[in-house]
Amino acid sequence: MSWKDAYRMVATPAFVQSWFKRGISREALPKAPAVIYNDQDHLHSHTLLAQFGLHQQCFAFYYTPSATAFAEAIFSGLGYGLVPEYQIADRLENDALVEILPECQCDVPLYWHHWQQQSPALRVLTEVILYQASSLLNQSRF
Repeated sequence: MSWKDAYRMVATPAFVQSWFKRGISREALPKAPAVIYNDQDHLHSHTLLAQFGLHQQCFAFYYTPSATAFAEAIFSGLGYGLVPEYQIADRLENDALVEILPECQCDVPLYWHHWQQQSPALRVLTEVILYQASSLLNQSRF
């Protein structure tokens, strides 16, 4: 079984007002700080390359290799970035975040690998993960 999670390019309204006053463009993006999870996370750079022809060397960014700190950096207005939809749906709804590039939404396939023969504890964990994934994530046919 696999799922996919949509990632959305978001920022706070204050960040957008400060860095993208004249809109999001190839000229504005290199100046605005991006938040990227770590050096193995190429989702952001692939997106800006595909949409704007900007290589990672062409825009300001910093790494925040903690899932919580990564999201909090964006929620605090320190930068913009691609965040999983399930983490930000309520913030988008109450206008705490703005989707700055709706055309840059990315679907990322997620998988749960496990043995067929499992210990009782692992079987319970697998059931909980599968249940939660079904209710929180989009099912995929990858």
